[in-house]
Amino acid sequence: MTDDAGPGVDRAPRADECPRDGSLREQLRMPSPGLVGNLLWFAAGIAVGAIVTLTLFPGSPAPFLWAADRLAPRGVEPGELAFVLNVALFVPVGLVLGLASRPRLLWLAPAASVMIELTQWLVPQRQPNVWDVVANTGGALLGYVVGALVLRLLQRARDGGTAGAGG
Repeated sequence: MTDDAGPGVDRAPRADECPRDGSLREQLRMPSPGLVGNLLWFAAGIAVGAIVTLTLFPGSPAPFLWAADRLAPRGVEPGELAFVLNVALFVPVGLVLGLASRPRLLWLAPAASVMIELTQWLVPQRQPNVWDVVANTGGALLGYVVGALVLRLLQRARDGGTAGAGG
């Protein structure tokens, strides 16, 4: 069998030659990684950079907390606001993992959160808190669920819409 690429040049495997792993990406017949996959990993890199910047550098979140404090509804306590911001900080991580259909990597979110909190013991003006780990993990789980639901909706749309759905 001859390839169009010529002798000695490797070609990409066809879809029917790829191993089947049962992932949602495979079920959706999505290319891997392609532009969408590269954008997801780029977004994950931006999210990780934001997390590192906002959690490990002394004094760095001050402008964000200042803005959030002014945008928060009256009566919201600083601890409640910090909890919500910690949830929001990790939602993109979970979202990327959900859209990439990578449930086996979800453990990285709480592990990263624990590492961040342990590192904050060494950073001036930082105060490690177990509730930050809870909030970060919750945010990653929330993002993962949203990403997985988006993939399910895409799968339904690709498989012919909502045939048989209630009416």
